[in-house]
Amino acid sequence: YYYQYQQQQQQQDTVLHVLYSHELDKCNLKLKIGCLEGCQPNGLAATPESALEDALLNFHGDSPYVTLELHSEGRRLTLPRQTQRAVVGKLAGDRRGPYSWNEWLAVPAAIASLPRDACLCLTIWDVYGTCRRRPIGGSCVSVFSKRGQMRRGMYELVVWPGQVAEPGVTPGKVGKTSYPELSRLLKVRKRYSEGSINKIDWQDQLALKDLEVRIVAEKRRRGGLMFLNVTFQKFLLDSLEHSVVYFERDAHRLLPQTGPADLVVCPDPDINAANLSEEKHHAIERGVSRGAFDRERKPNAVERDCLHAIMAYPPHREISMEERDLVWKYRYYLSRYKRALGKFLRCIDFTRPAEVQQALGLIRHWQALDSAEALELLSPDFPHPAVRHYAVSRLAKSPMDELLLYLPQLVQALRYEYQQPAAAASQPPIGGPASSRKQHQQQQQQEQSSSADSSSISSQQQQAFDATTSQKSATSNSSSSAVEHLLTEALAEDEGPISYRRHAGAASDEPLTNFLIDHCCKRQGGRLAQLFYWYLTVEAEDAGEGEKFFGQVRNRLLQRLKNGNLDQRSLALDLKRQDRFVARLATILSAVNSERGDRLKKEELLRVRLDEEFPSAAAHAPRDSASASPTSAVASSGGKTVAEQQQQQHQAKLAKQTFFPFQFMLDPSCRAVGLDSRSAGLFKSSRMPARIKFLLEPAPQQQQQQQQQKSPPRSSKTYTTIFKYGDDLRQDQLVMQMIELMDRLLRQENVDLRLTPYRVLATGREQGFVQCINSVPLSSVQTSVLNYLRQCGSSPASPYGVKPEVLENYVRSCAGYCIVTYLLGVGDRHLDNLMLTRDGRLFHIDFGFILGRDPKVMPPPMKLTDGMVAAMGGQDSQEFIAFLKHCDTAYKSLRRHASVIVNLFSLMLDSSVPEIAMEPDKTLKKLTDRFCLHLTDEEATQHIVKVIQDSLSAFMPQLIDTLHDWTQAMKR
Repeated sequence: YYYQYQQQQQQQDTVLHVLYSHELDKCNLKLKIGCLEGCQPNGLAATPESALEDALLNFHGDSPYVTLELHSEGRRLTLPRQTQRAVVGKLAGDRRGPYSWNEWLAVPAAIASLPRDACLCLTIWDVYGTCRRRPIGGSCVSVFSKRGQMRRGMYELVVWPGQVAEPGVTPGKVGKTSYPELSRLLKVRKRYSEGSINKIDWQDQLALKDLEVRIVAEKRRRGGLMFLNVTFQKFLLDSLEHSVVYFERDAHRLLPQTGPADLVVCPDPDINAANLSEEKHHAIERGVSRGAFDRERKPNAVERDCLHAIMAYPPHREISMEERDLVWKYRYYLSRYKRALGKFLRCIDFTRPAEVQQALGLIRHWQALDSAEALELLSPDFPHPAVRHYAVSRLAKSPMDELLLYLPQLVQALRYEYQQPAAAASQPPIGGPASSRKQHQQQQQQEQSSSADSSSISSQQQQAFDATTSQKSATSNSSSSAVEHLLTEALAEDEGPISYRRHAGAASDEPLTNFLIDHCCKRQGGRLAQLFYWYLTVEAEDAGEGEKFFGQVRNRLLQRLKNGNLDQRSLALDLKRQDRFVARLATILSAVNSERGDRLKKEELLRVRLDEEFPSAAAHAPRDSASASPTSAVASSGGKTVAEQQQQQHQAKLAKQTFFPFQFMLDPSCRAVGLDSRSAGLFKSSRMPARIKFLLEPAPQQQQQQQQQKSPPRSSKTYTTIFKYGDDLRQDQLVMQMIELMDRLLRQENVDLRLTPYRVLATGREQGFVQCINSVPLSSVQTSVLNYLRQCGSSPASPYGVKPEVLENYVRSCAGYCIVTYLLGVGDRHLDNLMLTRDGRLFHIDFGFILGRDPKVMPPPMKLTDGMVAAMGGQDSQEFIAFLKHCDTAYKSLRRHASVIVNLFSLMLDSSVPEIAMEPDKTLKKLTDRFCLHLTDEEATQHIVKVIQDSLSAFMPQLIDTLHDWTQAMKR
């Protein structure tokens, strides 16, 4: 019976139990790192020469560690896994092994996902110093054997001294050719441990002792070898050990790539050919003969809902072919909706003349667009000149302040006028009673007539561009020519002749350019011309395409102004002086910042340089009332008095030698007549922006209005600005434009959130002016915002001891900026860029990160802290409830105008604004995701309340604010 039992056991042992690798999709490969045997090479110890080069080598540690990586086809598939520090054996005193780890490492990859050539790379690292390491040696072993069976059991891998493990360079298995006897002995021991050799106890004890002795002797005889003991995991199923075999599903269907890795190009003559079925369907659906039937078409309920859903699409969403056919089918029905025009034009194939002719004819009968909606037609999605002419005709109906608001995007839209297809240039313009060329000629005739009428301007008024003290006079013909002569001399001192290249048909091919230049030359276009000039100047700094058209447009503007009437030439001189002033100021600030010394020393140097370079024109201008009176300035004979002659000589001197006066860049209602150099200073920042205070006086037009209204004259005032040199202000300028636009949209719906859109003007890619508003950072009053509000507006009888108007300003401005910064995705919000004025208005500054980007870890959706809510009385107060209502009202109101904001951003996609240029293809999606246009108003309310709650309960912003306060305190 015992003999039969032994035969049954042997038969069971010969049965091979197999698992396929693709079945182990939830099991990771594990490897046990045992010990390191053998002698470390002497090269690891510090020699006198190496110790001189790196003294830390004398302190290399006795606790190395092992890293494990998975490689395939020469690439690393996983991040390295690391063991703990080794436990040193008995021989550690002489820096010899064995080092023992006895630690299982799991490869972060399922066995089912392992490729056939997966290889494990193990590197042993020695640590010396504080954060340095060097390899003791490396070794590699394949996961699957040459027969496709996953390795199991214990292996002794050869360690290559001083090398990092790399497949093919540091093989771990002992080769038969290099070490034949050692390879044979190790293979016998492994076969016995796996149970491949029948076990006889009394013989095994003797044989194993002799085997170990031979293996040790062979290792010593070879000398200098290191071996790393590793153990592969075993798989037990129903108490039976199974072998894992590599298996890939549908492997027989995969064709191996045996050819070169180069791309194989197969010629296909029909690859770019049109689909004949789709072409036929398109021709039938949009044929001319169907126009009469489509006029009377009315959509049913399902089609109407689909059309309204298409009209609600954001501008960047692609319209499917079926939706295009539906829009074309009901184009006459959609002509009553203004917002449907953009979607209709996107459905037009402008390569088909018959279809284009129908579309352009229908546009004339479409409901007229507003100027904000017409901005979409200036994007590169509508390159046809007739569409651009129509958009410009709608912009011509808008007031001047609305053009000023959209001017940055209009400047960016100029680049698309030079990318029009030549075939489309012959299409006639649409949308106006006369063509653009006729309008252009009419406007030039008006300018000539206004130039002829300029001879009736008084003497003092004609000298107002230099002296800033103009009065209307009836006797001005003799002095008019003198002032014009002064203007001519001043403008002749420009850097060189203005030239620009203008192609044939420019008047009709460039409707937006001509429109903007014509409006800049109008009597009320001074502010527009000033901003237009600086926007073009910033874009013209681009060494590539900016020099082609932005520089040409700027030169055309200057040429029109210099060849115009007296007002236009005065404006040209103002622009020239502004340009000179900004260039000189940038040079001064750059020189001051490059000087050695502390901030106080640099501030003193800045004041000295400003006083030397910019002598105040107002300080030398005559202020005698008699000289300014039109009745006392003229002799009885009609000639000039001595005072007038001295005044004219003084004007000529100022025109040639000073930078002032000029129309102030940030406040067009005033003229800058000088600087207050004594108040200049530098801010505590890495780039040290300068605080510049301008001396202003009312513009000549304002003085005339005061005289006509017989109101007391306005006295001179100061205007504090921050001049930044080395910072790109175009992004701050864009954010301020959006805040001003949102404030205007909210006010149209009787929602006043007390926003503070301060002025920002970039005068270059790395310089510009920022309006300085009297306020304090929230970090200085964070411990007691309510106490600060009490100091600003104390009222013991009111709740919380604060004046109701001050507290209301605070609550409304908090709500407004929470919504605005959330929609724009403003990042890097901390308490130093949240400002608070004395009337309770809160506002944000420094917009270096927008559209969801934030350098902080886990930023909140909006900046709202417990301290800000505590100033409202806490989350249970009526003021906080009012705050939530204001947020909800503002969010839902701005969602209704999301298309305007998205259209403005779509025109900025090709600009060099940092956050937009980084990912222009994702800009519009990031913006529209914040509006959540797919939600109803009730769902939008729930969404914004949840965002506010998440912002209040976020822990990471509180920790970051605390660390930021500590950092700033250390700097101070």
